[in-house]
Amino acid sequence: MARKIDQSHKFKYNKGCKEIQLTHLSFADGLLILSHGDYSSVKVISDALNEFIASSGLKPNIGKSTIFFGSVDAGEKQRILDILHFSIGKLPVKYLAVNGWLQVQDGLCWK
Repeated sequence: MARKIDQSHKFKYNKGCKEIQLTHLSFADGLLILSHGDYSSVKVISDALNEFIASSGLKPNIGKSTIFFGSVDAGEKQRILDILHFSIGKLPVKYLAVNGWLQVQDGLCWK
């Protein structure tokens, strides 16, 4: 995926992730892939996943694959879903937007 991102001038990092070039976090049984919520960035990720599938024969389990959106308009969401075919998830986060208190920002990376 890093090679695809380096080759593309269309990929945008998620907010707060560019400085450390954070695109993914892996766990024992899962993988989080992070990007800006635009079609061009997600297309770079989709192309990298398709290249991985072609070379390894392994595929993501679509039934267990979920995408999370921040402030992405409905048209852009649909374009993204048309290439990824993941179900839409909702983060179980509630917050109180009071000055001086923690606020959840769009995406998973923030300062």
